[in-house]
Amino acid sequence: MQFIDTATKAGFTISSKPGIVTLSASFTPGDNDAYVKFDCDVYSVLSDLPCTSAGSTWGTTSDGAGGHLGLRDGYYRVSRSGVSKQFTNALARLGAWLLDEGRIPYFATEGGHRKIKRSDVDAYIHDRDDIAAQLALARSEKRSVNEEIVEELGLSPDRARRLGLA
Repeated sequence: MQFIDTATKAGFTISSKPGIVTLSASFTPGDNDAYVKFDCDVYSVLSDLPCTSAGSTWGTTSDGAGGHLGLRDGYYRVSRSGVSKQFTNALARLGAWLLDEGRIPYFATEGGHRKIKRSDVDAYIHDRDDIAAQLALARSEKRSVNEEIVEELGLSPDRARRLGLA
């Protein structure tokens, strides 16, 4: 999903409920540069969400009082309603599958949501790609039964071809 890739690259963690997606990030309290970075990135990330109604956006954005609290306390959190329930359900299934299968560690929030860190997702993808590369190498080095028979019997390529083994 492009949304997940964009959000994690921007440094956000993702949580969802039916029809609502929340993006969160934390930083050193009072770090104005980090706060501004998240505030600038959030709307481009949210633009990838498939919405079925107008919905609304709320949180610690710079256009409200929550922005001051977020900057002071070192967190950025924005929620968007009106998101396709089909999308948020798929997001929940994907998250539950990755988390419940133990593939990616998670932590629970005070509200009972499960969140994952981008570094854990990156580590999972790196490990998965390494295993896939090892499997591809092993498959490419594996000889067919016919090749093993030809070698064991010491047949010439011409004779192996005539016998239907090559």
